[in-house]
Amino acid sequence: MDLDYKKNQKYFKPMSLKPGLVLAAVGLLVLIAGPGAGKVVGLLILAGGAALIYFQFAGRPTDEEIDRAAMGVVRSSQQRAIAKLGLDEDQVKVIDPLLIDGYVLRNETVKRGKDGVFRTPRYEGVVLLFSEQQLYSYKLQFSLVEDGRVSEQTDEYFYRDVVSISTASDSIKVSEVGGGSKTVNLELFKLTTSGGTSVTSAIRDEGQVTRSLQGARQLIREKKSLV
Repeated sequence: MDLDYKKNQKYFKPMSLKPGLVLAAVGLLVLIAGPGAGKVVGLLILAGGAALIYFQFAGRPTDEEIDRAAMGVVRSSQQRAIAKLGLDEDQVKVIDPLLIDGYVLRNETVKRGKDGVFRTPRYEGVVLLFSEQQLYSYKLQFSLVEDGRVSEQTDEYFYRDVVSISTASDSIKVSEVGGGSKTVNLELFKLTTSGGTSVTSAIRDEGQVTRSLQGARQLIREKKSLV
């Protein structure tokens, strides 16, 4: 996967300016009060404190950058889904593929961004592909901070076996980066079949997913009515 794991680790690492500020304050006092040689020492201590503060921010991704990194992996997975399922692209052009993706919040430590969105190091997405006779799904879950932590799952269903494709909301308590806990809203997509199997994914953008599901639901209803 084309991810900068070390850079992404900085996003989820707790930030503390206190050590740098304390060191800078000590350096400033020594610089002001010290004699000639002491001023040099004070200046060095002050620079050390400034460096500690700088490295807290240097190379740390923004909210937008971490989103682009995560979504980029999922959005490039459509071709991989087709290959893993052994399909030809022309087979699954009945309607446009459906993509649902989001941060995995359950059982994870969350980081609240400046935009108020909760993010975690784990991300997942589901690609749904539609042929004349069947619906195909490909699920990908991966880590933004650890290379090799990837899982994939493929399934295929006849339309008559699809019971529902739906979204649901839940409130869960999670731990926050840096300590403490928070109750957050969890949005989930779920595809359920008559055989009791299901495919789920976290949802990042509920509004977009709800709009996208309309075409899929209509197609499934039409196909089931022909059985």
